[in-house]
Amino acid sequence: MNQQPKLILLLATILLLGACGATDHTDKIISGGNASLPTSSMDMQQPSISGKESVPIDRTFMENQLNLYIYDPQTTLYKEVVIQEASMDTYEDIIGYLEEEMGIPFFNIGNHKSEMHDIVFDFSNEFTQTYDEATQQQILSSIDSTLARNLWASNADYLMDGVKGVLYQEDFFQPHPLMLVENTQESYNKVRATIPYEGLAPIYSSGKVTHDTPLLEKFSHSISRYASDILYTQNPLALSYSTIIANTISYSSYPSDEQYVSQILPLAAGVAMDDDKFGGSLPPYLKLKEHLESTAKVLYDMNIIINHEEMMESLNKMTYYDKQGVLYQSPIGGGGPVEVIVADYEELEDCYLVEFVIISMNMDTHEYWAESGWKGESTTFDKDLYLSEGVHFLAKLQKAQTEHFRIIELEQLSQVTN
Repeated sequence: MNQQPKLILLLATILLLGACGATDHTDKIISGGNASLPTSSMDMQQPSISGKESVPIDRTFMENQLNLYIYDPQTTLYKEVVIQEASMDTYEDIIGYLEEEMGIPFFNIGNHKSEMHDIVFDFSNEFTQTYDEATQQQILSSIDSTLARNLWASNADYLMDGVKGVLYQEDFFQPHPLMLVENTQESYNKVRATIPYEGLAPIYSSGKVTHDTPLLEKFSHSISRYASDILYTQNPLALSYSTIIANTISYSSYPSDEQYVSQILPLAAGVAMDDDKFGGSLPPYLKLKEHLESTAKVLYDMNIIINHEEMMESLNKMTYYDKQGVLYQSPIGGGGPVEVIVADYEELEDCYLVEFVIISMNMDTHEYWAESGWKGESTTFDKDLYLSEGVHFLAKLQKAQTEHFRIIELEQLSQVTN
C-alpha cells in the first residue's frame, strides 16, 4: 500500500523529464545574427557526416596553413583565423575546422564533385530545422569564403538532402562580401601602415639586388629601371609615373602566391566592394600609395604625394582607388623586360661613369636598341653584336649606400667609344 504513491511519483517524474528533453530538442532554432551560438560540449551537437563521398583536396600549390573566414552578421565583417600545420586531406576536414571555430555543427551529410561545381555539399534537414535563414547564410558564407580564399574551390554548390534551391534561390550561391575592416579611408590607412616598404621591385629573374651583388650587375639593374625614359622620353631625370609604377612592388591577394601578404586582403576586399567590374572577385595585384611615393624618392630624389588627379595621366589600364590608397593594374601584354649590358665604366670620387647598350629579352627572342629602334630579333643571345651595333649611352650614377644607383646625368653617344 505504501509503495503505490512512490511508483506513481516516479513515473510522473520520468514523463516530465522526457517531455522537457523533447521540447528542448525540437523547438531549438538558432537565430542568425545572435552572438550566443552554442559553444559548450553539452550544447554542441555532433555533425552528422555520413561520408557519402570524401573529395580529396588538391595540395599541389598548398602549404599546411589554413585561413578560416568567419562571417559575423552583426558587424557584416569577417574574422580571419589562421591555423598553422592544419591537417587537410578532404573537404570534410575543412568543415571540421570551421565547425570547431564557430562552435556549431553544420549537419553536412556528404560532399561530391559534379560537372558544374568543384565541390557540392549536401546538408541534412537538421540544418534548416536547427538554424534560421540568417544563420544558414552565415555558415554558407563562412564555408564559401574559406574555400575560395584558400583556393580549394572556386565554384561550390550547396544542397539539402540532395535538393537544389532550398538554401538559396539563385543559380550560384553569393556569399556576403569578404570585408575584414570597416569600409572607410581611416581603416584602410591603418592597414597600409602595417605593410613596410621593402625597396624597389626585382626586375630580373635573378632576383633582388643585395649588398653582395657584383658591381656591374648593380649598374645594369639600376639603369634598367629608367630604360623606358631613356628610350622614349630621352630624359631619365624627369619624374615619370610609369617608371615609378613599374619599379614598385605589387602585392597579391592570393595566399598561394609568393607576393601575398595577409594585410593586402582587406584592401583588395574594399576595392572589390566599391568597384563592380570585379564581380565580387578580388583584384589580384595591388600597389600601395606610400610605396609609390617611396619609390619616387629612391629613383628621382623627389617628394611626391600620390592621389587620383596626379595619377590620371599615367593610368594606362590602371585604376587608382583613393579610399583604399592602392593602384590596380590589369593584366596587359607587351614585350619582354628591357635590360642593360654594360660596355665599360669608370669610378670617380663621387660617382660612376657607365657606358651601356639596351636590349629587350622576350621568352624566346632578343633585340637591341639601334638608331632606328629595335633591331636584330634573334633566338640567339649575341653580346658582341649588341655592343657593336647598338646605341651607346653614357650615364653618371650617384654613389649610394643602398643597392640602387640613381642616374644624375645621361647622354647618348654618337659612336661607340674605345
